[in-house]
Amino acid sequence: MWCRFLEATNCVGMCTNLCKLPSQKFINNSLGMPTNMIPNFEDKSCEIIFGQLPPADDPALKQPCYHKSCNCNNSDIITEFKNIIQHKFERSEAFLWSLI
Repeated sequence: MWCRFLEATNCVGMCTNLCKLPSQKFINNSLGMPTNMIPNFEDKSCEIIFGQLPPADDPALKQPCYHKSCNCNNSDIITEFKNIIQHKFERSEAFLWSLI
């Protein structure tokens, strides 16, 4: 699955802190299903494995910053991601309500 965070910012920190970790926590807490998201920092994709706990020693959290190509300080990108996150969780909430 192509990742908007990585594609637009090339920022490891935004990927792990604004998408990977919150999404894994949300799915686990809301659905009771462990989820492991495995970002591929080379091709800007992410594999989502439902039913699998993230490893205690997660390699994604040890990925070095791409400080030479990171665009995370761009205010337009920050605004775009706020909108993406809001939309992502609104869709997730709607999905959860549809299950009830």
